[in-house]
Amino acid sequence: LFIAMEYIDGGSLKQRIKDKASPLEFPEILRILHQVALGLQCAHANHVLHRDLKPDNVLFTHNGTVKIVDFGLARDTDLGFTITAPGETIGTAYYMSPEQFHRRTKLDPRTDMYAFGIMAFEMATGRRPFVHDEYVKLAEMHIREPIPKLTKAAPGTPRWFETFVAICTEKMPKNRYDSMRDIVSLLESKMAKLGLLSPALVPPEPLWLRIANRLLHLD
Repeated sequence: LFIAMEYIDGGSLKQRIKDKASPLEFPEILRILHQVALGLQCAHANHVLHRDLKPDNVLFTHNGTVKIVDFGLARDTDLGFTITAPGETIGTAYYMSPEQFHRRTKLDPRTDMYAFGIMAFEMATGRRPFVHDEYVKLAEMHIREPIPKLTKAAPGTPRWFETFVAICTEKMPKNRYDSMRDIVSLLESKMAKLGLLSPALVPPEPLWLRIANRLLHLD
């Protein structure tokens, strides 16, 4: 018996972030996040949570296509199936959502959204928003401390992106975006305005989302 898998030879997002000689430019950050968001949207549409999204698990092909890998902690939201053993820590602490630290809390797609936001912060600043040597202290930071201001950590970052990351990483899942579809729609709208995506390929935003974006200064 054997498993044939795709060979991905373009390195990881973690390596890209750590490459000080060639830091990620904002257009590239948007391009990568857009592809990751599309991947998560597809997984969630098929009732699968990743639960361990982090730069190590985002790989690039030789032509720059983004791949989300390592679904070893994934859960089928319909069946409740998971490879993780009972009681085992779910995810990597630097990217875990507050609800993941409460092991009895039922997880939904917004837990991947939190990790997505933490990853977006790290891509823009070159560092993680919460860092501590002790697991319990790190958990407390994720549960209680607000995410640092992006515009201070990475001067020049657009205000809308700071607000976007803040919403993705809200402590309460209900305060985040409803789904990755909303995130894809927002990113595609911004990328089209920056000339990174053809406007013809971007579906119109729902009215409620346009109103919310204006209220939250995402325009």
